[in-house]
Amino acid sequence: MSDAPERESSPQAQEPPSPPEDLEQPAPQGAVCGEHPERQAYFTCPRCGGYACVFCWHPSVRRCHACIRRDPTEAAPPIPWESEEALGGFERYWRTLATALRPIKSAPAFARRGVGPALRFMLLSALPLVVVSGIIPHTRTLLFSGQMQVQLIGQPSVLEIVLDVLRAIAVEVGSHGVELACLYLPFTSLIRAYAPPEKRHAAAKVVLYRLWLMVLISGVAHVGSWALLPPEPGPLVTGVLQDAFLILSALMPALMFISMGGVARLACGLSLGMTLLVVLVPMVLWTVVLPLTGVAVEVILPPVPQLE
Repeated sequence: MSDAPERESSPQAQEPPSPPEDLEQPAPQGAVCGEHPERQAYFTCPRCGGYACVFCWHPSVRRCHACIRRDPTEAAPPIPWESEEALGGFERYWRTLATALRPIKSAPAFARRGVGPALRFMLLSALPLVVVSGIIPHTRTLLFSGQMQVQLIGQPSVLEIVLDVLRAIAVEVGSHGVELACLYLPFTSLIRAYAPPEKRHAAAKVVLYRLWLMVLISGVAHVGSWALLPPEPGPLVTGVLQDAFLILSALMPALMFISMGGVARLACGLSLGMTLLVVLVPMVLWTVVLPLTGVAVEVILPPVPQLE
């Protein structure tokens, strides 16, 4: 008798707990997508409770496209470089680099306002690689041979060496500046044309935060050759390094492509078709311009002098 009133007074205790947000919840049988009523729904969004078809469901962040359009920042924590947590600058730097390996999951975070941190991160991540990529191959007074050896070419003065190094850096900065423009200008322009005004800054942020991916290709190639190759490398060593460079040359642009596409889709709320358009245009332009910048560099620089 005494137990009955207690059970009746707490009916909520008998209700099963709601499923956690980190588990995908299927849509009820016969449900239709909230965005496309003509399509069958397969997922229930844990955020809003709406139903989503396969085209409107984002499994990496477990949100429907309607929620992503309303507030993409809710689907991902801030970029570590912009985090308010008590993290040291070194940790924030490396954790931000690591987000490039999760380009889709981290994409909604770029919707947060503020391009200044992205610009500073670009200077700290991409610029050192640009400097290295310029000095090692483009100097005409220094020869960077294998096993980290540096030899003088001829008998240059200290001033000639300094001016030569500065010229090599300037040429490489200009070369990568052209590549940056090929990615940045068309991508940000297309996003401005099709994304809501409050989300357009995401395009600039992802290019600045991920630019080091494109610069890393040449940086690793030159530093690796200088540090690892023996003075007279055999065909096996040369072949291994060439294969590693080819893998890197394919992987880094692929990560950049996915990062830009993820931001267009998850941070800016574009459709699948529009996402492909705004990403393919700059990437194709970059692919066409890249070999032309290499030719231009060789034309600008003087020929490599012969060792005495």
